Amino acid sequence: MATEGRDLPAEYSGLYFTRDSRFDLVLAAEYDVFGFALYNSGLIVLIVDSTNLPNWYPIDMFEIEDGRIPAGWSFSPRAGGTAGMAALWGYSRLAGDEAFSEALTVHEDAALTVFWDEIVPLTVKPADGHS
Repeated sequence: MATEGRDLPAEYSGLYFTRDSRFDLVLAAEYDVFGFALYNSGLIVLIVDSTNLPNWYPIDMFEIEDGRIPAGWSFSPRAGGTAGMAALWGYSRLAGDEAFSEALTVHEDAALTVFWDEIVPLTVKPADGHS
């Protein structure tokens, strides 16, 4: 797992991260993924990091242990092109409501409430491992 911008491929530098970026991640920790997006021509994932907030990170920072996509996910193309968000996969509210996903990215209180109340319960498995 990468924890600094210098650990990422050069194409991630610029619009989203710099070589000096530091990330709020814990080495060897497992993270649930709440969405994927094609951003700046690279794939990013939405996780809850060590700040206890949902944030987007390049997928190259992680080792994928379970590649299954959860039931109920949707896909939505976006107008960002190669210099922004071109597409998003995730739970319907995240993928289908562009205003919501943008509000979540900047941690608006209302969006965070929806995230914790509606989206997280769809992803996180009970402690006994049963769905």
